[in-house]
Amino acid sequence: MNLFNFHPITKEYLSTTVAELDPIDKKPLIPSFATKVNVINTDIDHIAVFNGTAWEELPDNRGAVYDTSTKKEVNHKSIGNLPATLTKLKPADNDLWSGVAWVFDLTSAQEKAVNRLKNDRDIAISEPLISNALGENYRYKTAADDRQNLNDQITLAFGGFATCENVGSGLNQRTAHTHDQLFQVALDMALKIQGDHQHYADKLTELALASNQSEINAAVW
Repeated sequence: MNLFNFHPITKEYLSTTVAELDPIDKKPLIPSFATKVNVINTDIDHIAVFNGTAWEELPDNRGAVYDTSTKKEVNHKSIGNLPATLTKLKPADNDLWSGVAWVFDLTSAQEKAVNRLKNDRDIAISEPLISNALGENYRYKTAADDRQNLNDQITLAFGGFATCENVGSGLNQRTAHTHDQLFQVALDMALKIQGDHQHYADKLTELALASNQSEINAAVW
C-alpha cells in the first residue's frame, strides 16, 4: 500500500513510500505525518496540503515577493494566497501599484529626472570657464565666491588680479588683468552660465513631453 508523506508543520506533500507491514498481524503500518489518502495532482505554483482528512490544492507563494507600498522585496514563508499588500510581480523603479498590477508612475519618474538635471546643471555651472580674455586660453573657477570677487573688481573700474590656469602650460597663479580683460572674463562667464541655464530649461521641456521611461531616460544632460 502506498503512503503519502507530508510535512509535520506545513502539511504539504513530500513523498510517496510503500507502507511496511506489521510483523505480527501483517497489516500496513501508517506512521505519523503520513496518510493512505491518495495525493492529488496540482497546477503549477500550487501544492497539495493535507488537512487531516483530505488533500487540498493551495497556491505556493513562498519566496521572493514585493510589498505593494514600499516596493521592497520580502521573503514570504506562508502557503496560500498572498495578502493584498504583497505581490509576486517585480516592480520597476518608477512603478506604482494599481491594486492589481504595477503601472508606470509618470509624475514620479519626471520628478526624479528633474532633480537629476538640477544636480547636473549645478555641476555644469561650477565647472571652470575657459576664456581668451588674456589673448590665450586661461581656465577660471566659476564658484559663487569667484564670480562675486570678479564682479567686485569690475565695479571698482580698475584692473586687478584673478587666479587662473594657463591651459597650454598648466601654470595656475594670480595673474594681472586690465579692467577690460576682467570684464571680458565676466562676460564669458555670464554667457557660459546662461547657456547652462538654457540647456536646463530645454531639458525640462523635453521631460514635460515625455510619456514613458525610455523618453525620460533620453533627457540627459
